Amino acid sequence: MSTLADRAKGTAFEILYVVRVEPELTKEDRRRISQRDSHRRAAALRKAKALAEADNKQRANWTI
Repeated sequence: MSTLADRAKGTAFEILYVVRVEPELTKEDRRRISQRDSHRRAAALRKAKALAEADNKQRANWTI
């Protein structure tokens, strides 16, 4: 008796029936992902701050 995974081997349905486990991330990979995310967060914060300052300058010009 064969399982669905055995019968699906070599076909397009193999994707559906074969469970693949992702390899564990190494410390280096985790560190790289963490740094990437923190850099993206910091860049988004800088962008938002610059937009807010530009908006404040524009509003200040209207009140003169």
